[in-house]
Amino acid sequence: MKTRKIVALILAMVMLFVQAVSVYAEESETTEWYELVEEDFEMDTESIQPVSPYSLYLMNVISSIVKLDSNKVGMRAEVHCAAVMSKITITFKLQKLSGTSWNTVGSTVVYAYNTSSTAKSVTASNLSKGTYRTKASVMVTASNSSYSETLTCYSGSINLT
Repeated sequence: MKTRKIVALILAMVMLFVQAVSVYAEESETTEWYELVEEDFEMDTESIQPVSPYSLYLMNVISSIVKLDSNKVGMRAEVHCAAVMSKITITFKLQKLSGTSWNTVGSTVVYAYNTSSTAKSVTASNLSKGTYRTKASVMVTASNSSYSETLTCYSGSINLT
């Protein structure tokens, strides 16, 4: 009887430890690099799911990517704040899937000043075939310039064939 209890306890502990899975995302260096250009374009926003983190000023950040041509994508970030910010900084990174890692293949920074919300778009051209996504890192600076918040948002992925 005592042996059965010990075996049951060992099996329960094994099952508990087997259920834990460690996962992490890593950005790695690549020689492929594209120029990202700020450009306005139309986009269907009905299918975009918003992200609403808990913060003092940042209310919502939405990042998206769209195929504009066979080798051109458009990336967009929308930022909404609870008050007028002195500066909103958006760092766009175009990332390409390589195996199981996302490699940054292009980057640019855009700004908006004295506003509570903004929508900025950039494009990348002459892209090779592959799967891409947008990483948008947003930093907002309060009007008194002594407080800032940051948030990173990822778009879904698209495939260029």
